[in-house]
Amino acid sequence: MPRFAGRVLRSLTSRYRIISPLKGSSVFKAEVLSGPHVRQKWAVLKCATTEDEVVGLMQEQENYGFPEIASSPFVRKLLDTINTDGDPDLPPVPEGKTPLVAFLVLEWLDGNLTGLSESHFRDNPALAKAVAYAVLKALVASKRAGRVNTDLNRNNIFVSDPISATPLVKVGDLGGMTSSGYRETRCQPVPLRAPEVWAGTDGCIPASEIWALAVTLLRVVTGDSVFGAWDKPIKGHSEAWCIAKFVRFFFLSYIRQQKEPPYELPEPTEEFPEYEDQYELAAYLALSDEFWNDGKDMMDMRERLVQLPTAPSKDLMEFLLFLLIPDPARRPTAEEALVHPFLKDVGA
Repeated sequence: MPRFAGRVLRSLTSRYRIISPLKGSSVFKAEVLSGPHVRQKWAVLKCATTEDEVVGLMQEQENYGFPEIASSPFVRKLLDTINTDGDPDLPPVPEGKTPLVAFLVLEWLDGNLTGLSESHFRDNPALAKAVAYAVLKALVASKRAGRVNTDLNRNNIFVSDPISATPLVKVGDLGGMTSSGYRETRCQPVPLRAPEVWAGTDGCIPASEIWALAVTLLRVVTGDSVFGAWDKPIKGHSEAWCIAKFVRFFFLSYIRQQKEPPYELPEPTEEFPEYEDQYELAAYLALSDEFWNDGKDMMDMRERLVQLPTAPSKDLMEFLLFLLIPDPARRPTAEEALVHPFLKDVGA
């Protein structure tokens, strides 16, 4: 592990003392000792100690090069950069993967959503609204830059003053942000993966970020992970089980009533034959009651939200259902979501 604790690092204009690690051996809390441009007492210093981290560090700095992103008040600020060529505490960088700088100096916020429990949201109704509003505004900025965040999740949404009436919320950790439409691999964390990403049809697009935001809000407000493969009763076939949930939660009630559903589920093209196999198995799983032993066999998505141990408030539930549309073409944009009644009092 690099021996960074207590070290003082210098940029061209400022000095920072590393206090303690925040994440492994690559993200640290640092004290701002001097500098004309950094007005905070604390900052976050991020470096790269593995090849994957090098790639992420490069991508993060490149994304801050887009003015729409760098200037957004809803994105964690890049404050400074530090070059430490040949630093003995950093491993050699793999050939062809040289980062643009050794350290990024980032704005300090108190923590991320992972550090908050559902009680924070229950006790402070303003918190969920602040998170939704800030993330949507950040997504507007990234869309204008032609970028999409493939790793939007509760670890990368940062909050200060979560118990106040006006919590400060910003999106950070931009190493997973890439060009819109990326589909070389299935991106997004599995429990937050949008239907079109599972299908491989559009890749990760701005609509996919809306889905990830909704599932993230659902997770932090209720404490329940509704999507993902955590509860699958079969060995293997995680992909098919996740896809089956979309069919079960959004389409089963229409299928059994022989009614036309109000939206479509993206289906894979011939370009991805393995995805077609997964969808075929998913259809079987979704329609077979034997695999669903939670007593919720006939519940649609609304009924499931109501039955959660910590159910969302009525206005938040309507907002989540507004966002959770399986068809990306009918899912609201960030701009449309910002004018939903749930957010009418935010940012005014």
